[in-house]
Amino acid sequence: MPWESEEEQPKPGRDWAKVMWLGVAAIIAVGIILLFMPRDTVTAETRARVRQILIPYGGATPEDFQAAYDTAESLRERLVAGESFSELAKEYSGDRASAPRGGDMGWVSREELPEPIDEYIWTAPLHEVSPLIATDFGVHIVEVTDRQIADAERYERELKERVLQEPGAGGDGGGPQ
Repeated sequence: MPWESEEEQPKPGRDWAKVMWLGVAAIIAVGIILLFMPRDTVTAETRARVRQILIPYGGATPEDFQAAYDTAESLRERLVAGESFSELAKEYSGDRASAPRGGDMGWVSREELPEPIDEYIWTAPLHEVSPLIATDFGVHIVEVTDRQIADAERYERELKERVLQEPGAGGDGGGPQ
């Protein structure tokens, strides 16, 4: 019988197609794992994501300013009551660039906007409707939706805090003699 024969039967060749597909599957699996791994991102620039409603005024008369201020004040009350910032910005904002995007101005850097707005942006809590801010452009209602502090600035703040927490750093005269 052939199975009882002492002759060596030829072995089937290796199925290289299976090996190749296993390799491809392994590469895809590693790629997916790397895609979803958390990364430490370096924030190189301090910036904030801002949206606004701008009520412009001609600036010719105090009455023009008062009318713009009154309109902005009523819009702010509606925002605080829960109306959509985006919808009100689209309907009422005089900023042609941000109004179609629901008031979204995108990411702005420090000192990119007029001083009163810039000052508010860097001190305000996130997602809070600002008080009315008057500039040469009109009356603004601003909301900061996100903020990223550059790693260098964050490190500088930490150093300042450490120095202030050291004994004798608070100006109490307890420093080295």
